[in-house]
Amino acid sequence: MWSVNYIGQGWMMTRWTPKKVARWRVKAATKKFDLFNFLETNGVEFKIMSSGAYYYLTCWECGKKKLYIHSDEDDDFRGYYKCWVCGNKGDIFDLMAQVEMISRSQAFARIMGQSVPVGDIEQCEDFLKFRFNQWENTVDKPEPKRYDMPLNIKPLLSTPDSKCYTYAKCRGITEEMMKKFNIMGSDNLKRVVFPITYKK
Repeated sequence: MWSVNYIGQGWMMTRWTPKKVARWRVKAATKKFDLFNFLETNGVEFKIMSSGAYYYLTCWECGKKKLYIHSDEDDDFRGYYKCWVCGNKGDIFDLMAQVEMISRSQAFARIMGQSVPVGDIEQCEDFLKFRFNQWENTVDKPEPKRYDMPLNIKPLLSTPDSKCYTYAKCRGITEEMMKKFNIMGSDNLKRVVFPITYKK
């Protein structure tokens, strides 16, 4: 199957492979699906975040209200959900299957339409697996450590000749306090650093 598209300064022929058709079908169906109405109709209590990009609701696996769903129509991962307590996650088809207690294939037929050929269903499922992996890599990516100390900041007790050590002593900070609170400093940065936690 071919289509003619106007790109830039001219027209261009595009060949629609089965994979491209599947990708188009999935994106069109998930964008068209009324997620808000679906949850309301089924009596699912949820909270809309201030940004409008997510819904929060109670997870059916662990019972904690920490499950969020991508709800923005322009989000490629619309309908994907994850619980931040137990890790329960899935896509829009898994969500419908769970809420209405039906099989995933039935949910697929409901959202995508009954007229999808069997061959296209397989291609759609392949694309869904690919996109789910993309989403997992994004949502499960560990956050960087934001509060690591710069390399040139050292404990004051290890630098008794530093200006920071002298300044701390002038301010009434004893060596016992330096040890207990692990107070650090840097002459280059001209900073004395107090940690927000300490061991008793």
